[in-house]
Amino acid sequence: MQFESERLGPLMKHFGEKPLLRFKAEDVSSYQKARLDAGISGRTVNMETGVLRRMLKRAKVWNAISEDVKSLPEGRGAVAKFLPPDLKRELFETAASRPEWMVAHCAAVLAVSRTCRGVEIKNLRWQDVDLFGRLAMIRRSKTAAGHRTIPLNCDAMGALARLLERARALGSSEPEHYVFPACEERIIDPSRPQKSWRTAWRKLVRETARRVGRDAAQQALESGNRLKPKLTPDDSRGPPTLGTAIRTSSTETMRRVLKSEYFSRFGNRCPLKTISSPVTFPLRSRSIKAPLSR
Repeated sequence: MQFESERLGPLMKHFGEKPLLRFKAEDVSSYQKARLDAGISGRTVNMETGVLRRMLKRAKVWNAISEDVKSLPEGRGAVAKFLPPDLKRELFETAASRPEWMVAHCAAVLAVSRTCRGVEIKNLRWQDVDLFGRLAMIRRSKTAAGHRTIPLNCDAMGALARLLERARALGSSEPEHYVFPACEERIIDPSRPQKSWRTAWRKLVRETARRVGRDAAQQALESGNRLKPKLTPDDSRGPPTLGTAIRTSSTETMRRVLKSEYFSRFGNRCPLKTISSPVTFPLRSRSIKAPLSR
């Protein structure tokens, strides 16, 4: 039902109250063209027309127009280039350098470390996150197969704990609240998910490009040779993880968050030493100022 309801939105907006018995092949073709002109992929348009096809079959109309309605090609465009480890490190170091980019930074960490889609991250609620069990339940996805429970590694745990501290500062840490609440004109609405991190992401990508270009130029100037990739001490230890980019006072921050969660769940029924052991937690060393911008 969730899949159909999500695909019905664009269909209802385009066709309005048009009766199913009056549908023609030209109507479906015009819808496909309008969606493509809007920048929607052929795969998504085919899923939407698939919902329309099932409704037309129920109304006994599809057989009359099926021969004139063709599915759109779903061939992929240019394959994206793999981000080298040094550029990935630079990108996440840049993202962690400013408080106003913290939300986009944490969203990127979750996406990269747990291979989550954007719609899955945006619709994640605190009731779906188990920091003790290191699990997160995906309840909304692009397809039914995307509904799953995923384990959380250290990078994902770090990002979620940092977001939890921010949520508590903003008063948006209830179980039904979204991990990434909507923010419009600096007003937080935890009952609605955030729509996009586009503005913050574009700014930090531009800043990363400036830093990479500046560092490469400085290296070439010092060496007198052609531009070469910047090398860091971490290169001798192999490809870095995201943890090296967002390293922070891990133990103290993680312990503080888990202790608060512990008391909210168990009170004084169990000894506190059960969570007093050191925990590796890759966060950047900075205080949480609860940024309101995206």
